[in-house]
Amino acid sequence: VKSCGSEALAKAVERFQISVLGVVPSQLRGAWPGGPSTKPPSLRILVSWAERLPPQLAAQWKTEVQMFELLIASEYWLTFHSDLVLHRDRSEGVEKHVLHALP
Repeated sequence: VKSCGSEALAKAVERFQISVLGVVPSQLRGAWPGGPSTKPPSLRILVSWAERLPPQLAAQWKTEVQMFELLIASEYWLTFHSDLVLHRDRSEGVEKHVLHALP
């Protein structure tokens, strides 16, 4: 799907029965503002990238789809992934996803 707005993305996922989707968190919220219960049945796997995936958004969606988070910093050749396991960052007092280096 070429670059498009959230509403167009939601329509394309439904029309083409997309089952695996790479999406930024803000686009995920915009495409299905009613949450995962409003997603099409074909959508089974989400890969979040380009923005930090808020733990609350991940918790809402991972009950309905399999989710992964990618952090790619091409300028440093760093690539990490998360299976959405949480840990509490004591210095900031917030929960964050544990990131692992890709082999």
